[in-house]
Order: sequence, then C-alpha cells, then structure tokens
Amino acid sequence: KNSSFTDIPQSAIVVISADTISIDSNKMDHVGYIGPQDDPGQSLSGIFVGWANNVDIFSNKISGTGYAGIITGSVYKNLWIQQNKIENYCLALNDCGGIYLNGMEMTASEIQVISNEISGGYGNTAGTPWPYKFMSSAIYLDWGARNTSVLQNIIKNVRSLGGAIQINAGNGNWISQNTITQEPINGYVYPMMTLTQDYSAIPALGLAEGHKDMSNNII
Repeated sequence: KNSSFTDIPQSAIVVISADTISIDSNKMDHVGYIGPQDDPGQSLSGIFVGWANNVDIFSNKISGTGYAGIITGSVYKNLWIQQNKIENYCLALNDCGGIYLNGMEMTASEIQVISNEISGGYGNTAGTPWPYKFMSSAIYLDWGARNTSVLQNIIKNVRSLGGAIQINAGNGNWISQNTITQEPINGYVYPMMTLTQDYSAIPALGLAEGHKDMSNNII
C-alpha cells in the first residue's frame, strides 16, 4: 500500500498462494522489461496475482509495463479490480491486456472490473510472423473467463485487433456502461469490442451459454 516502483525489470507486485489480499494506492512506472524465457507474461506485468482468494486491487497507477498492467489467474474466491489507472502497456510483448484475466482456473464467485481507466495499449509485434497483428486490449477476458462484471470503465486508444474489450469464450459476463474512445492510430481505427465463442481450443469448458448483458456501452 502507498508504495512506488520505478525501473523494475520484472513485475512490481507478485502475489501467489495467498488469502485476503489488498493491493491499493501504489504507483508503478517502467516495470517488466526483462523477463525469463519460460514464462515472460506474468513476470513482465505491473501486478500478478495467482492461486489466491479474496483479492482487492484498487486505486493503483500503472504505466509503462512490458506485458499486462494487471494479470490474474487461478483466483478461487472473490476478485475485485477497481479504480486503477493503467496506461502504456504491452510495450515488450503482444497478445495481452491492460487488465488480463485468465479464466482457465478462475472459479471466483464474484469478479468485478469496475471504474478503471485504461489507455495506450501498444502490442509489440517485433520478431513475430505478424508485424501488424497488434493485440493489446484494455480488458481481456481470456480462456473462458466467466461471471465477470465489467462496468463503468473508461478506455481510450488501445491498439488491438481484438478490440478495446476482448472476450475469448466464457459465459455469464456482464459488460455494460463502459466508455470507449478509439481515435485513428496511423490512419486505422481499432475495434471497440470483440466476442469469440470458438471453444475449439478450450474443449474442456463445453459450449457457450451466453452473457448476461452486453449493452449500454458508450462508444
């Protein structure tokens, strides 16, 4: 709480196997720019949380991250991500998010992503076969993330073919009252939102059951 992290080569805050955690009012700048080859994603992010219960992440200011601003996976009970400000992320890698939720082992009964401000998703495609396939969504619900409330977030100018908000499979999500502004970047306006219901890569999750609400967003 109330800590500052600057020029950190890997993630600023890492929480693993913990119960009842509050991460609030911290500042992070230029973090996660040198990571290991085996698992660079989580090690290049501002905040990484995994295998935990009752996690509250709020009022943090995160800028200049190699991968995600906030990345979570395997949260089993209650996850709240609220009132964070994230800008200029995905500077070292591609295919990530300002707030990235890995739903493969996410069983939390209550997941809230509310009132965050996210901008400047970059998506570094250097060295990849797809130099123009930028994937740096502001909020990315991946691997069947479900039962997540994404409400009242403000998103501006993220360079992602997956959209400012991207949902990869999953069900029961509530995406509403978000304000999304996408101005042209190098002459191209990136999508506001995409929804992928292809479960072929995640057969264990079964068929899609739909989402609670995808309306009333301001775009």
